[in-house]
Amino acid sequence: MRRNIHQRFKQFKKAKQEYQKQENQQQSDSKQTEERYSYTEYQSSDDILNKWMNNAKKQAVDLAKQTIEDLKGMVSVGVKAAAKEAGNQFVAQIVISIIFIIIFALAKSCNN
Repeated sequence: MRRNIHQRFKQFKKAKQEYQKQENQQQSDSKQTEERYSYTEYQSSDDILNKWMNNAKKQAVDLAKQTIEDLKGMVSVGVKAAAKEAGNQFVAQIVISIIFIIIFALAKSCNN
């Protein structure tokens, strides 16, 4: 029984690949610039396999959402740290500039 399901799945994948080849050929012939997305869902007669596939889809979506949330958090922390460091560097540049102005002013007054 499992072998039969696997054979049907392989036939489904092969048919899908042939369909995509035909669609790609049509797009290249007509030279359309718009993108097309198609999604076909494989349905198995095996309830256990269907449950596994549905759980895998849900987990993939949840993982993608979590990845996006993590990325947002990392970017937020990075931007805050960069802004803080940029502020510190700005203050340091002002202090260094004032020190150089004082040194140059003293050097000019000593030369006169």
